[in-house]
Amino acid sequence: LEYCESQRIVVQAHTPLGHGSPLLLENEVILSVSCQLDCSPAQVLIRWQGQQGVCVVVKFSSEEHAKEIQAAMMTNDMFLSPQQMKAIDEIGMSIDSHRFVCPQFMYRKLASWSW
Repeated sequence: LEYCESQRIVVQAHTPLGHGSPLLLENEVILSVSCQLDCSPAQVLIRWQGQQGVCVVVKFSSEEHAKEIQAAMMTNDMFLSPQQMKAIDEIGMSIDSHRFVCPQFMYRKLASWSW
């Protein structure tokens, strides 16, 4: 992210709430932070990415879901502390960690791409 920022490149989150199993929305760190802030796990994840300057695009499955995500994106009174940011940053850093988004195109060989 630092390099992109230095080059004025906007980073967009792909599947910002994670995908697959185990669900990132059910992660113990995310759940703990959501309890501390009295908000949903989705709002925590959106806020975490937003505080890093990441452009977040989220698919809505219902009007209620849309309002929940909008609240996280528009509020100025919900911020994650440096300790909360660090705890979320460290999710998935262990050797036995799970990749929460694993699109198939990530495994193509560069030579197989047609430019």
